[in-house]
This record gives sequence, structure tokens and C-alpha cells, in this order.
Amino acid sequence: MRSVFSAIGRGWMRAGVGAAAALLLAGCASGGDVSNPLERRLTWIDHISGGDLRRACAAGDASVRDLHRFVEFRDRAVQVRLYDLRPAGDGSGDATLRAHALKAMIDVKRWRVTDDILEPWRGQVAESRIDAATADAIRADARAGGLGAPPPAARRLASRSFFWLVSACLPDGEAGQRFAFQVWEWPEPGYRTRPFADLLHAADATGVPLNPLPAEATRRVNRPDPKGWEPGARQRSFVHYDLIVTDAGVTIGRSYPPR
Repeated sequence: MRSVFSAIGRGWMRAGVGAAAALLLAGCASGGDVSNPLERRLTWIDHISGGDLRRACAAGDASVRDLHRFVEFRDRAVQVRLYDLRPAGDGSGDATLRAHALKAMIDVKRWRVTDDILEPWRGQVAESRIDAATADAIRADARAGGLGAPPPAARRLASRSFFWLVSACLPDGEAGQRFAFQVWEWPEPGYRTRPFADLLHAADATGVPLNPLPAEATRRVNRPDPKGWEPGARQRSFVHYDLIVTDAGVTIGRSYPPR
């Protein structure tokens, strides 16, 4: 009988972990920077949806015009990469790229608490300047791939999948500017043939290697029973979750606690 109650207790604990994670992820409004891991927990969904861009763009803030945010999930249990591309603002047509690579597995071998207690969880951040031709090519390819058109609303994206979430404040003629959001997911042709991905990776100065694409050319989904996942799937120590696509970003769906 004790073992039965212990099993029930473990089940409730896992459910509680998943629910708590979902509440944290749902969170608050992003300020545009997720390098602080404590703030990241609270603003993550808004940030990857481009919520701060959407609000500033709607308010007519010219400082965010032509700012593009590219969020790349390469299995949340391995890494997520974020790229903010904005005009340099000096009339040259060049752009600045802020790359931020987040790794799930933290290496604390060289970490000293006296340096920065949060340093291992901040991720690798690097900024670089991109010439006008490259910046234009990245933005043009995103538009050619569907940025500006309606995203696939109601689609569920598994956090352990490979996909791009792209948000931007686009110039819009007499209207001035408008917010846009789009999704590309593995193994769709639109994901595999987007030149903007190669251009961003080439300009990424974080030094964090890319997590290789899946060997299988099938869409990844989360399942309550990890036995149905492909070999090597990392659910035992990570809370995975579903993201639900909306017209203006994503919302948090079901969470899958460690098993």
C-alpha cells in the first residue's frame, strides 16, 4: 500500500512540476532582453512571440521599424538561439545582429560564484555588424517565405522540435509600420530552404555549435508516454511543452514533466 501511495505522490509531484513550469512560461511582458535567467522565466513566451516589438510597433515607435527577431528552437533540451536584427541607424544600410545562444546543459566547471552567480544560465551573447546587402537578404528572404502573411494559427509546436519563430515591425507605406509574425517548422520545405537561416548562422559570433538537424525527416511532437518517442529523446530531466501558434505569436500549451 505504501508503494501505491508513493507512486501517486510521485505522479502529483510530476504534474505539479509541469503546471508550475507552464505558469512560469506564460509569464509577463518582455522588455526585449532575456539574458537574465530569472526574468527569462517570466517573459519567455512574450519574448519569443515578439510581444515587445508588437507593442512598440503598434504605438508607432520608429526605433523598432525594420527590427526583426528570429527565434530558433533546435530541441529545447539542447539549445534555443535568438537573433535580433536591427538597422545600424547611421544611414549606411548596415545592421547590427545580437545573437544569443541558450544551452540546456550547463557547464559549471569554470564557473566561480564570486564572478556572477547567474553566469552559467545567461547563455552566450555576441553582437556583430552586418553589411547592408546581407541584412537586406535576410529580411527579404523572411518576407519571401511568408513573413507578413497570416501564420499557421492553432498549430502545436513541440519544444523538442526544430522550428523558427520570426517577428518583425515592417515598414508599411502610408500606415507607417505593422507587426508581422511567422513560423517555419522542420521538416517542411519552407524550413529547409530558407537562406536567412544560413546567413544568420554565418554571422553568429557566439561560438556555440549548432545542434544537428534530426536524422528522421518527420515532424516531432510531444507525447505523454516517452516510450513513443524516438531513441535518445531527452525527457527525463527536462520539462517539455507545446506552443500554440496564434495570429500574433504563441501561447503555452500542455507541459510534459520529466519522467
